[in-house]
Amino acid sequence: MDNLAHTLAGLVLARTRLGKLVPRASLWLVVGANVPDVDILARLWGGKQAYLEYHRGITHSIVGIALQALLLAAVLHAWHMRGSGALRPRVVLAHWLAVFGAGSASHPLLDACNTYGWRPYLPFDARWIYGDMLFIVDPWLWWLLCGAALLGGPATRRARAWSVALFALASAALAGSARTPDWFWAPWLGAWALLLGLDRLAFPRAHVHATLGMFLTLLAMYLGWMAHASESARTAALAWAARTSEVGSVHKSAACPLPADPTRFEVLLQTADATWALVVRGAEVEPAWRKFDDPRERELLERAWNAPACQGLRSFARFPVGFVSKQDGQTWVQWTDARYAREVSLKSDSAHGQTGTWCSAEVRVDMSPLEPARE
Repeated sequence: MDNLAHTLAGLVLARTRLGKLVPRASLWLVVGANVPDVDILARLWGGKQAYLEYHRGITHSIVGIALQALLLAAVLHAWHMRGSGALRPRVVLAHWLAVFGAGSASHPLLDACNTYGWRPYLPFDARWIYGDMLFIVDPWLWWLLCGAALLGGPATRRARAWSVALFALASAALAGSARTPDWFWAPWLGAWALLLGLDRLAFPRAHVHATLGMFLTLLAMYLGWMAHASESARTAALAWAARTSEVGSVHKSAACPLPADPTRFEVLLQTADATWALVVRGAEVEPAWRKFDDPRERELLERAWNAPACQGLRSFARFPVGFVSKQDGQTWVQWTDARYAREVSLKSDSAHGQTGTWCSAEVRVDMSPLEPARE
């Protein structure tokens, strides 16, 4: 999920007893909830292929989370106890470990809900696990987490200010997205008016734990609904494919949630010679696009796929699709992942001298029997 969701998850944890275990617990819970994403620094030295290979890697795995929590807890405990320890409130190492363990563990648990996936068993097993419940950016998740953080504890001006800032930021981001559905704005504005109105009315602060529990229950219900809706959309798409002779035998499928709309899913179906995308709302299934593999291009695609330039994408792609194009008399193959990109894009990436989209790999293929050129 996006780092705003992870930050809100840390603030929600701060509303529990974890928020009183150590000094500035809210800050350290937020830090712990975001620290697994330190692996994005791989892009600084290895470009997008290193990013695809290492993001959501060892720092997100069970082993990595445990080691991060232990390291952060040890460092903060030593720092806290330095100097005049007698003047400081006594905090044992176990308290620091509980704070960083809970904060760090919340990160992969949220990440596991979307179509990007999670590799929990690294370094022993690189298998991906996909939740297919949420889009990577989910405004309704933001609202539920913000409600739990805002109303699940004592009212403060700072909390209100951050809530208003979050609403403005989220609304601006969603307004700038062409994929936000038209119907979204009425319930979105109504939900935030309710949330901020309840806060201004001093919503039962004497029962903050019950309020926190209510929002967490709503969050669990939302995740349950999205899991059910995702599987129902996938089932409806498979039923449509079975009735349509043009599709053929489906050997891989997934329902991908669409942003801001919990009622619509894009279902990807992969057969032996094609990749299909269907938009599903309830029982309604509408084909959105399809990409057939040209048998005449199969050798070029395979050679490019096995090139070193595709190493990162090979470890990441769930629905790989390849395109062959010619530019300036040269033959190029672009591989990408149908979850996030479906069109050839050879625009320059000035930061790393690379081309294409964030989840693609481009290979210049030598038409002779030699190996593809290394990029």
